[in-house]
Amino acid sequence: MDLFGERLTSVERCYHTPSSGEWAAGEYVDAGLAMVIASNLAHRQRESVRHLAASLGPGAITNEVRGYTYSGTPLDDVTDPGTYSGLTTISWDLQCSKRFGPFYLIADREIADQPPTWRKLRVNVDCTAANLTVLACLTTELDLPSETDHVAFAQSTSSAGRTIVTLDLEPYATLSTTPRTCRRASGVAVEQTPVAACSLWVGWYGVSGSNSVWSIDAYEVR
Repeated sequence: MDLFGERLTSVERCYHTPSSGEWAAGEYVDAGLAMVIASNLAHRQRESVRHLAASLGPGAITNEVRGYTYSGTPLDDVTDPGTYSGLTTISWDLQCSKRFGPFYLIADREIADQPPTWRKLRVNVDCTAANLTVLACLTTELDLPSETDHVAFAQSTSSAGRTIVTLDLEPYATLSTTPRTCRRASGVAVEQTPVAACSLWVGWYGVSGSNSVWSIDAYEVR
């Protein structure tokens, strides 16, 4: 049986790890390292995780606001609780949060001795923190975050200066699905699939003039 490909006879292809300069110069890699790279690519392909959101800003926080009032007028559907913690730290309006999605969650994360469940989400917030609280919440459809209506929630407070705050969200395994049309069949009936559409909310609260939120990045992990 013939082998595919050319014989590796060139001295440049002896087994070694390329330096950063060789990578940049487009030098050959040896067969062993090529197999390692192929394996890594196959692993990443199997993971097939999605990049869900990327956003700049809002930049420097110039107004220490929880968002329960806007220009002196209470917001509709958001009641100021008077005391603040967890989900009620902010009102999740456009002064103190951003919403991404909705997008469909995927239930193929493997857990030992259990059926596949929803992929987790990781949120990275690049910020300058001086007692800055960063919050992330997953809700169904376009629902506003609340103590009675959320799929996952995480928060972290940092005073580390310029840093990246990472929050992991793990959707409830019991999250209900809704049938959606995935394609129209050739006949009269349509084909549907059960999906869970969710919105990702990212919020912040910190002292005016001492904190900044530079960028937000969110993606799936297993």
